Amino acid sequence: MNYIPKQKNKAADVTILALFLCATVAVGFSAIEMIPGKGILQSVGLFIFVAMIYVLVRYKFTTFEYQIRIAAKPKKSLHNEDSEEETVKEGGEVKGLPITAMPPEALELCINRKQGRRNEYFECIVRLSEIESCQRLPNDKKEKKEALKKIGKMPTYKYLVNMVGADQLLLTAKVLGKRVIIIIEAEGKFADYLCAVARFNNEK
Repeated sequence: MNYIPKQKNKAADVTILALFLCATVAVGFSAIEMIPGKGILQSVGLFIFVAMIYVLVRYKFTTFEYQIRIAAKPKKSLHNEDSEEETVKEGGEVKGLPITAMPPEALELCINRKQGRRNEYFECIVRLSEIESCQRLPNDKKEKKEALKKIGKMPTYKYLVNMVGADQLLLTAKVLGKRVIIIIEAEGKFADYLCAVARFNNEK
């Protein structure tokens, strides 16, 4: 079960263009002999250029893939570990069960990052049984701030492809005895499933 978030707006493009123009102006003015503080302007231009490169790499060349998969060492499994589906006989017929039919203890959320042409690598792996809560964050900045305030302060990890304006899902999980916040961009069945897992864990 996979989900790949997509860029939904031009916020990153506009930011990159604005930073490029500012860096160009700063460096251009520093080349004029009559302008005082040329060294400062060059430093400012370089700083803005570095910021532009960061935004470019982070939001234009970086993609994430969220994957629900069988855990490397599942605590409990109802399925064959070599396959995402198990076939069982029901009423004389063979029925395939999806991976979401397995218990949270046997599954994990894996977040893969890819930058440019580099191979994908694991950025985050959380067992589904460790997820304590799941909620959709409001798009309004003030409401989002209030929602984060209610959760409390703890290490926060964001795996987003949009700078602003995307549907964000906030997960809290207890990983290796430490509570953390994980923020991803997911909607539809993938988001509904993670929220259902959190409710299931709390009802145990």
